[in-house]
Amino acid sequence: MTCADNYFDVDGDATNGCEISCAEEVIDGTCTSCSSPTLGDCAAIECDKNTFNIDNNITNGCEVGCSAVPQGICTACTNDTATGCTAVTCDVNKFNTNNDAIDGCEGE
Repeated sequence: MTCADNYFDVDGDATNGCEISCAEEVIDGTCTSCSSPTLGDCAAIECDKNTFNIDNNITNGCEVGCSAVPQGICTACTNDTATGCTAVTCDVNKFNTNNDAIDGCEGE
């Protein structure tokens, strides 16, 4: 039996086809290319929204989220640095008065 890319017939039963795909245990991401369904054989991952594989180590997944910003939490970002912050939730009594998520939240 020939399986499509990234799918495998691990039980040898042709009646249920290629029943297994790449490992699903990637932290905060999905394995998109693999040579077997084992996590160690994952060759490429796609990170979930707002997470990043900074160390290029597939086995620990997408280990970094949005960067910290002053007096708030970066809730959406394009990379793991403060310059990638696109949305922020401010701490109590702090406000994003200049509408610039990159520099976090300003005083009262």
